[in-house]
Amino acid sequence: MKILCARALFVAMTARANADEVDLVLAQRHFQTGEHLYAKGRYQEALTEFQAAKLSFHKPALDFNIGQWIMP
Repeated sequence: MKILCARALFVAMTARANADEVDLVLAQRHFQTGEHLYAKGRYQEALTEFQAAKLSFHKPALDFNIGQWIMP
């Protein structure tokens, strides 16, 4: 459920972003990789990818999403 909510937030925020296209694509790749790792139970690696997404394309919603994964 958390992943579905996070994906919806990520899609919504990227749709209206004015960020550089390359940064946005990179952030999406990191985010998707993080989702894949999270689904496999590789939580620390997933967190690293989510943080990389945040560094590539900083939006407060990513901070919220990262917090949700840290706090079960």
